[in-house]
Amino acid sequence: MTIPPLADVAAPEPAKVAPPAPPQPAPQARPGAASSGSSGAGGGAMRTLGFVAGGVGLAGIGVGAVFGVLTMQKASDVEAGCSGNFRCSRADVDLNESAQTTAMVSNIAIGAGLACVGAGVAMVLMSRSPEKAAAGERVWVAPSVASDGGRLMLGGQW
Repeated sequence: MTIPPLADVAAPEPAKVAPPAPPQPAPQARPGAASSGSSGAGGGAMRTLGFVAGGVGLAGIGVGAVFGVLTMQKASDVEAGCSGNFRCSRADVDLNESAQTTAMVSNIAIGAGLACVGAGVAMVLMSRSPEKAAAGERVWVAPSVASDGGRLMLGGQW
């Protein structure tokens, strides 16, 4: 098998391309006009999630409060049934175990609710509307490690 020799072929002349047009500046929104889209006047998705987390947190605190009231009612029934002489019926022992369970549910719900409210407040504070961002207002969270443990610092500029 033989390879044919290469022929000299003239390269085509490059086509002339017009330079690209300069980019047009984006239209400026008026300061008083409400912007459309996902950012809206409320400050964006982070702000919305902050309000949702705060609402979930308040609901969790409410559930915890209801279970706390149920726990106190059951505990008073146990105290009345046992009458202070350490002789409790089986029903009183079962009621005491039920009170312990509702107390645990109450504690968990209140703790989770407080965490959600805290996260919601942090998200709302850290989200900025475009008007406030232009004004230089900001909130920040910074971790700090020291010899006695760690810290989380929250600061802001208004």
